[in-house]
Amino acid sequence: MSRTRQSILLFLFLGTVLWGGSGCYSLTTGLTGMDPNMTASLDDRSLCIAYEGAIRHGFITQHIVSEINRRGLLNEEEWIFVRRANIYQGMRLCGVYASWGAPDDQILVQDPVKASGERLQLMYRRWAKSWKTIVIVEDEVIQSWSSP
Repeated sequence: MSRTRQSILLFLFLGTVLWGGSGCYSLTTGLTGMDPNMTASLDDRSLCIAYEGAIRHGFITQHIVSEINRRGLLNEEEWIFVRRANIYQGMRLCGVYASWGAPDDQILVQDPVKASGERLQLMYRRWAKSWKTIVIVEDEVIQSWSSP
């Protein structure tokens, strides 16, 4: 497969899986297996989000899982929670992305107490946007989240 074709397919896959798309039928059959070369080219955030998207759409995840494991983005305990679409305090950032996908919105806030500290707030709206959960992440680790 040519590099240009790979780039186009990757763009279509990410556009559909990461940003909502129009459903399972909007992807071509060739993308549902996720070529290992395509997964290796994704950044960490996109790779973790791609896992949730693949699970949601019923696609093959073996290449995504292998790449996440190769990079050490999730440990065994985190995988247990991810497979249940749950998160916990102390879980790494990849865990929330792999469990819940891309947030509906996010805010990066400078922590006034820490000179180099940043706090990431991930906002997830569930069930037709009737309620939202805000996940607080510091130093790439989940600190807390709100529940309605």
